[in-house]
Amino acid sequence: MPVVLLFLAGGAMSFLVVLPFTFTFLYGIAIAMGALPLLDLQQFLDFVLLFSLGFGIAFELPVVMYGLSVLGVVEAEFWKRHWRLATFAIFFFGAAITPDGSGVTMMLVAIPMLFLYVGGYAAIRLHDRSVSRHGSAAKSS
Repeated sequence: MPVVLLFLAGGAMSFLVVLPFTFTFLYGIAIAMGALPLLDLQQFLDFVLLFSLGFGIAFELPVVMYGLSVLGVVEAEFWKRHWRLATFAIFFFGAAITPDGSGVTMMLVAIPMLFLYVGGYAAIRLHDRSVSRHGSAAKSS
């Protein structure tokens, strides 16, 4: 269930927040340069759907983090130790998938992903506490 909700939240954020800003910005630049922006319906739909799909997948970050930690691939402290690298990677990802050079849309991508990273770490810590609590209760009986 969280997988679907996170995917839908990413798609909705893309569709309702990032795409309107991106199109306004890009069309504003084109018009200021005296260019006529040409985008047919198929190109527009492809861009919107792929961009929203990308956002939906990007919003799965906490699920991936949680899964890797629960499966024992990485420990919870890994996420805490490497937060600087994760922040850099998130901003790099934001810059790579946004089509304009303003930096604003990059921030619209990166900031929610940073919150998702922190949320994923918090979920992992809660899981670890629950497991250790149940494990110590079973050993004491």
